[in-house]
Amino acid sequence: MRGSLLCAALLLFLACHPAHAIGGRIHAEIGMKCVDDYLVHSEAMLPGLGKLFSRRDNRRILYQACAFPDWGYGGINQDAGEASHWHPFMRAYADVFRDKGFTPALDAGSQQEMAFFLGAVCHNIADLPWHFSSDGNPSFLAMSDRIDGAGHTDTEIGSDVLRYQKDRLWHWSNLLYYAPMDTLMEVFIRAGVETNRKEVERGIFREGLVLWAGPPATAWFVDDIRRKIPWAEKHIEDYYFGGINHNAAACAVWCRYWYAESVGAHYLQQMPAYGAKHKDTGGYRPYLGVADAALAEDLPENNTGMESFLTVGGAAGARRVSLLRFDLTHLPADTAFSRATLWMCLSGVDGTPPVIEALGLTGSWGEGAGQSDPFNGKTGRVSEGGEVSWTNRPGMTDSTDVPRAAADVDLRQPGGAWLSWDITGLVREWMRGDEHNHGVGLAPVGDGGVAEFYSSQAFRAGPDGYCGGTRIAFRPMLVLLP
Repeated sequence: MRGSLLCAALLLFLACHPAHAIGGRIHAEIGMKCVDDYLVHSEAMLPGLGKLFSRRDNRRILYQACAFPDWGYGGINQDAGEASHWHPFMRAYADVFRDKGFTPALDAGSQQEMAFFLGAVCHNIADLPWHFSSDGNPSFLAMSDRIDGAGHTDTEIGSDVLRYQKDRLWHWSNLLYYAPMDTLMEVFIRAGVETNRKEVERGIFREGLVLWAGPPATAWFVDDIRRKIPWAEKHIEDYYFGGINHNAAACAVWCRYWYAESVGAHYLQQMPAYGAKHKDTGGYRPYLGVADAALAEDLPENNTGMESFLTVGGAAGARRVSLLRFDLTHLPADTAFSRATLWMCLSGVDGTPPVIEALGLTGSWGEGAGQSDPFNGKTGRVSEGGEVSWTNRPGMTDSTDVPRAAADVDLRQPGGAWLSWDITGLVREWMRGDEHNHGVGLAPVGDGGVAEFYSSQAFRAGPDGYCGGTRIAFRPMLVLLP
């Protein structure tokens, strides 16, 4: 009898588990890691976001909502479920929130709605590197197929089964059923997705049931699955392209973006391309508008446009300055904002922490493709064809803000060691038209050591593939607050 019940439970689990999808437990785990490692530490840059997840129930809502976008699979409404995964649906969701008047000062009910939305965002972004290889990076499924010889279904369902047996009480304690049906139906209508309330309610209930039933329904099959997918079990967290750690970092980038879009702010950070070549095409539409490069006085002809780090500081004869430019052409010229802040994440300091000021730039420059090392490079290579370098650099204007010392932050603090500069005046000038946007320069004030920041190219920490791929969350940011 017991065996029959377990088999029945497993059949229910498999019937509810959509083909070609990360399982619900893994999605939920990615979402919670995104919250714990990144979003709770985002209050300074995006007011209200960190506070949102200081409430346990909001964290639980996000955890269960990470399964939401698969609601339509399994015979309910395949097309509507698929549409729930892509950019137009998320854009419609953020637009609905804006129309409702959402601001960073969210009340308790609005916080719950936002937590649900960001759970869906986590699901949708994590699916991409899990499924799809791009730009020479094999997806998690592709690597499991290559090393374990496992098919997609074996890896997807099997990996979820294994995670269900990990920290089961923690998993159950994080489940909280919540379905903002009125808002969801408004979003579906705005996105042009055909469905009805009964379908959506049934799908959300089913996804919640799978999350609750997963641990007991799958417990007896763990040993067999472990034999089938040993590589996937070992590297589900640390694989750099589609593993849990990488996906949590990618989800953080997009959660910050959609939170900002929902509350009247704007958040610009170079996003993972995941095969997208342009920001306005396809169901995945990343912002790819950041250019940056470091210039070295003692390597005056070098270009560093593709390096993973930007450097600022040094003494006379060996100074380092860094240039950054954010494309703002997607924003209307009359975009309202009260403050524009540049955020840079410090990766290390060589010597005495320098004092750094943000300066306007007076001429155009080309980022270039200089790279000395794809993982930890800083010095670049000799510039080619007009690429920016120390000898081919734009002029700089007066400082835009109080200079900041690299000693102001603790490199060990969770969420990243972020420094910021108020560049509101510069951004207002840039909004007059792209011809006015030459970017911002970071330069040392006096002599000191050299500060190293993550660049817009930061991604992998090493060549072995098991470095997590989390640096993407620490790329430079420009945040415009309402």
